[in-house]
Amino acid sequence: MSFNEFGFTRASVAYHPFTGRLIPTDTPVYMPFTEGEMGVLMVEGVTQELANAALMWDGAKLTGWSVGTGMSDAGYNIGEARVIAGTAGGGTARVRILQTLTVSEGDRVTVQCNIRKTGLVDGLHIGVEWIPSGDQDLVNITSMLTEEFQTFSHTAIAPAGTIAVRVYAPYAYAQTTNCEIEACMPMVQINGTEYWLPWHKEGTRAAPVKQITLPQALPATFAIGISTKMLHAHDTATRTFWECGGYRCYFDANDEKIKLTNGTDTAELGAVWDADDYVGVYAGRENGNLFIQAKIAGALTDRVEAEAGAGGKGKEGGGG
Repeated sequence: MSFNEFGFTRASVAYHPFTGRLIPTDTPVYMPFTEGEMGVLMVEGVTQELANAALMWDGAKLTGWSVGTGMSDAGYNIGEARVIAGTAGGGTARVRILQTLTVSEGDRVTVQCNIRKTGLVDGLHIGVEWIPSGDQDLVNITSMLTEEFQTFSHTAIAPAGTIAVRVYAPYAYAQTTNCEIEACMPMVQINGTEYWLPWHKEGTRAAPVKQITLPQALPATFAIGISTKMLHAHDTATRTFWECGGYRCYFDANDEKIKLTNGTDTAELGAVWDADDYVGVYAGRENGNLFIQAKIAGALTDRVEAEAGAGGKGKEGGGG
């Protein structure tokens, strides 16, 4: 059976994670997939809490931000995002930018920024400082810096008595002799995900939806295959690959298994992967039984089946 209609919707603009280019509403964000092929970026919606997340300068002032004396305009853009430069000036200047946001006890704050080193770096962090306690929750990213931009993030929970948070993206925790960096595309989520997401300039990016309209209901025997390049490691979150006609194919982060469910029937197999790994899932129903098989980072798992109507689970196969 072939499909007769493919649809894509996203009720907002988006920004390309690599180029920073504005992508219009209801237009896919295309990303490099396998050699010579492109894939569509499918991620959660997100609300950008920062003001002037594009880091645009007004003369010598970075509007909306408190900046250290070692920060300046790097002089170029990555699409809609401006790049800023930091230098410790041989120990004479501070490298940091921060904003203060209103939060409450128990709020989850995720801060992220794209950062690269342009010279020596003695110490650099990303994280938060709670108000009024002054307690800081920072992660040291010094050893992870390279000459290429990478997305660094940190998530923290507001402790009792918190009324606001200072978010640092980035922050040289103490005055250092060397801290030569560039940074762009900062983002803060409040009670969003516990992990970084592609940057959004302002407001809310809606979650994208892909839909295939079939000419008829799923037949008694069918199979659906999907191939993805994973943005995060397997244990980051539960992910749905597809849903159709009472069937759901998804990865359950709670027990680290890919599952195909229909009513009380479940076929499942163990699976692990790293960020940027390719994951292919082939699942459906044959001879009345649910089945599922996967190819993870080039390694093919065993095929597992679950007997229809038994309410049981298929035998677990090997992970990739």
